[in-house]
Amino acid sequence: MRLEAIGNSPARLLFAKYSRVPVTVFCSSSTTQGFLSMGQVGQFLRAFECFLRGNQADAIMAFGGDPISREMMRMAKAYDLPVLFYVHNFAYTDRVPFDYTDHAAVPSEVSRDHYWRELGLDCGVLPNVIDNEAIRVRTWRSEYVTFVNPQPTKGLFVFARIARELARRRSDIRLLVVEGRGRAEALASAGVLPENPGNVTVMPNTPLSREFYEKTRVLIMPSLWRESFGLAAAEAMYNGIPVLASNRGALPEIVGDGGYLFDIPAYYTPQTRDEGRAVGRDDHPPLG
Repeated sequence: MRLEAIGNSPARLLFAKYSRVPVTVFCSSSTTQGFLSMGQVGQFLRAFECFLRGNQADAIMAFGGDPISREMMRMAKAYDLPVLFYVHNFAYTDRVPFDYTDHAAVPSEVSRDHYWRELGLDCGVLPNVIDNEAIRVRTWRSEYVTFVNPQPTKGLFVFARIARELARRRSDIRLLVVEGRGRAEALASAGVLPENPGNVTVMPNTPLSREFYEKTRVLIMPSLWRESFGLAAAEAMYNGIPVLASNRGALPEIVGDGGYLFDIPAYYTPQTRDEGRAVGRDDHPPLG
């Protein structure tokens, strides 16, 4: 691993290898959650230009439709390189981000149908990669019903209600919450902690998913987001762990017969906070 400066810019290049695959990281203020300056943008594009000149690339794979990524795709096309745009969400509403794209790929049939219907874009399906070494369970202890990434889009408030009901009715069922972008503080805001400390355990975010799958008996994924794939569901089933999931986006496609789907009505959104809507009081049907 080594670092090299780019001209007079404070940005640097970090060279490393991951499983014998060479990896180059452009280290800038944005790498540490700062703001990327225009000077660093220019340095980054110059570094990419040097890469294109100095390497015999066969193709370029892009992941974003932001202006910097689009400029990288344009530069790659100037070198007659085919460009693959791998789209992980449903965020694109016009074809402008695909101007320099030869091929587009999405992780599920649901995503493919969406972009054909909305943009007339013919995408290939390329499922998300599962890192066997990071997620494969070695010693299974089967202790918890596990919820990953406690944030509203992933069904935080649905999970909170489930946790409170289980604490009241079945306190023997233990719940594990694994931090991701959503942190433990979100649980308290949803009324889970410290109200019900007895049946909920929190695990910090970890790059080795097997550390929580080894403790998981069932994975619960009550997502209120339109999932384009559902990687946690796929990883759990890879380990033989059944999945309880919502029927949003690609989750029915990914889960298939590997679990149970909750039919959550469309009006339950990540913004839903009302207890009546969340648990089926008054004139609203019950959740699930």
